[in-house]
Amino acid sequence: MPDASRKSLTVLNDVHFKAYSRWEQEKNNNKTDMSFIKWFSEYVLLNLEKDEYIASYAPYLEKVGISDNRLTIRDNKKDKLTDIFLKDGKFFCNLDERNDCEHIHFALAMPELARLKSKN
Repeated sequence: MPDASRKSLTVLNDVHFKAYSRWEQEKNNNKTDMSFIKWFSEYVLLNLEKDEYIASYAPYLEKVGISDNRLTIRDNKKDKLTDIFLKDGKFFCNLDERNDCEHIHFALAMPELARLKSKN
């Protein structure tokens, strides 16, 4: 009989492969003793909670997109767009002209920022 606390989910092969590889790495490094299904569920839940936190931290900020080496964010409080990009090895906000502001903090939670860093 199916477990009422579980639902079936199908994921794309590349997603499964990447997640399974990460789980195996954590398991081999003794960072988890969870089964893959439990680990994957926890991972997804953690990321959903992170998204909720980001939305509550700065509900007036939103990611517009990524282009070349810039992450564009809309600041609805200031009614302006800002670009986050690498400058002298640090992320820089062209709106505040700083490398430590709420736009940078918001951007640091975006996986796209890691992609920017890996491109440079």
